[in-house]
Amino acid sequence: MSNQEKRPSPNQKADHPKEGRSSPTQTWGAILIADDNTDDAHHTRLVVEHARPLYPVNTVSGGEEAIAYLAGEGRFSDRDAFPYPTLLLLDLVMPGTNGFGVLQWLQTRPEHRNLVVIVLSVVRDLREVSRAYRFGARSFFMKPLTVEDFRSTVQALGVPILKNARLAAESAGDQLSA
Repeated sequence: MSNQEKRPSPNQKADHPKEGRSSPTQTWGAILIADDNTDDAHHTRLVVEHARPLYPVNTVSGGEEAIAYLAGEGRFSDRDAFPYPTLLLLDLVMPGTNGFGVLQWLQTRPEHRNLVVIVLSVVRDLREVSRAYRFGARSFFMKPLTVEDFRSTVQALGVPILKNARLAAESAGDQLSA
C-alpha cells in the first residue's frame, strides 16, 4: 500500500486542515521511526505496518535527521511529502545526537508537546529508562518491538493511529516473526 493510500483524505478538515498544515500541533501526520540500525528500523517498520496504521510510516537514521524532520527543515520542509508525525518511535543509542538529545530538544519546544514518543532501545539500565520518561517518553520497550506490544501501547496511550481498533484488539495476539 502506498503512502498516498494510507493518508486520510485532504478534504477531512478536522484531520487535515488546508491552512496550518505544517503546524506540529495538528493530529494528521505520519509515524516516524528514528533508528540508526537499519535492521532494527526495518523490523520496527514491519511491526507498525502489520498493525495497519492510518498514516504513512517514515524512517530517519539518527537524531539530527529526527530533529530536522520534526522541525520541517531542509528536505523535510514539504509537509505533504513529510507530514508531521502523530507518533515518534525513538531509539536512544545513536551516534551524534542520540535519543536523549531528541527528547531534550522536544522538551524545549512547547509546540511539540502533543507528539507521543515511544522509546525503543537495547538500554537496560533502569536509570536510563527513568531518564527517558523524565525527558518526555510516554512508553519504553526493549528491542525488538512486537505487534502485540505496539497495538496495546498505542491503544492504552489513546493514540488513534490504527485503521480498525476493533480488528486490532481481536488480533492482538498476532506476532510478527523477524
